[in-house]
Amino acid sequence: PSFLVGLLTDPTRSVRYAALKAMIDGGSPDLEQALPRLLASDDPRFRTLAIQGLANLDSEEAGVYLELMLLDSDPAGRRAALAVALLMPFEQTRDLLLKYLAAETDLSMIERAGLPFKINPDLNAPYRLLELVDASVSPKSDALKSLAQGACLALERSGLLKEKSFLTFCRFWANILKTPCPASRPPRSSSSSAKIRFRRSPQSWPFFTVLI
Repeated sequence: PSFLVGLLTDPTRSVRYAALKAMIDGGSPDLEQALPRLLASDDPRFRTLAIQGLANLDSEEAGVYLELMLLDSDPAGRRAALAVALLMPFEQTRDLLLKYLAAETDLSMIERAGLPFKINPDLNAPYRLLELVDASVSPKSDALKSLAQGACLALERSGLLKEKSFLTFCRFWANILKTPCPASRPPRSSSSSAKIRFRRSPQSWPFFTVLI
């Protein structure tokens, strides 16, 4: 084993952390053997760093460990896992972040987790986020609506949407999402309340019909 492997058991926490980071950055051949113990560490920072190392060897397996941390009951573990998820490619973490957003209740963490959706145009993101809005109540639903609005705007600005109907979809929902969430408004009679029905188009693109 290399000198760095021995430092993983050093009594000083900062030394252990620096040794692990050096092994990951340097692509140490001894990293794979050391990972099982590190992935079971009680320290969230070590677990997340170990996940980063595992991602270099097996991204799918790393995703499994990352999901476990993102859904951990310990807020410190979730914060550490989210920090790692935000550094990974969006295509690898999109579904994990959606699962996380469905479970998280801390509004500041929801805002952080939603940042990738605002800067990475994704054709399915607005629909997936609006599904979460529909399953939530205020104030979480309001925070999720803001993320969905950002996802719509990212799509419109990206130039990925060539068809006029797609652009209309994004513009409509980017504008409609600026209004307060129905859960935060005073209740109205059933005859005047608006209901939203979600459907998929023949092209599998989600569109929304507002029924008054």
